Amino acid sequence: MARKKHAIDTYAITALITVLSLATLAYGLVQHARREDRLDRAQTAESGGWKAYDDAASGLHFEYPSSYHVSEYPDTVDGSHKIIILSSQPDIATQTDGSPAISFDVFLNALAEKNATPIQWMKTHNVSNFNLSDGTYHKVNTGEKEIITYRWSGLYNGISTLFTKDNTIMIASVTYDSLSDAIVEDFESIAKTISVR
Repeated sequence: MARKKHAIDTYAITALITVLSLATLAYGLVQHARREDRLDRAQTAESGGWKAYDDAASGLHFEYPSSYHVSEYPDTVDGSHKIIILSSQPDIATQTDGSPAISFDVFLNALAEKNATPIQWMKTHNVSNFNLSDGTYHKVNTGEKEIITYRWSGLYNGISTLFTKDNTIMIASVTYDSLSDAIVEDFESIAKTISVR
């Protein structure tokens, strides 16, 4: 009986840590999405060993450590899905499939097709990786915006945060072997710099 109680206690502690991590990630995203001094932050980032990324089509902005290399490519012929990958490797092609990385998926006008909500879209599109989760997610509302965070597990473990601007969906994700990996901490730091204008 003691073994069963220990297993329940371990599960409860793990669940609490996960919820707190996801809540911290979502809170950081909300706070930094409200910042209006994007140009000042970008200049500070460049001088502090960080770089800034801006996507004109979606308005996505984030900052990242200069130790990461950015690769981006369209994933559809019409350009409606763009993938931005941050990796420790200078050429993403040299990595094995599913290597730990930080990525941003941008789906232009994704919600316009069927007038779906972000949660409906997340649940019905496998590219969100929500189908690899246990079905739970955490949602934070910021006025008219929703920020949705969930964990999933496939070839690697992953954490994804989904947010929108108008009809465009953006998903920031990290893949990792263990929650204690440095890339998870980097992801949390990068998430705090995300804004969409």
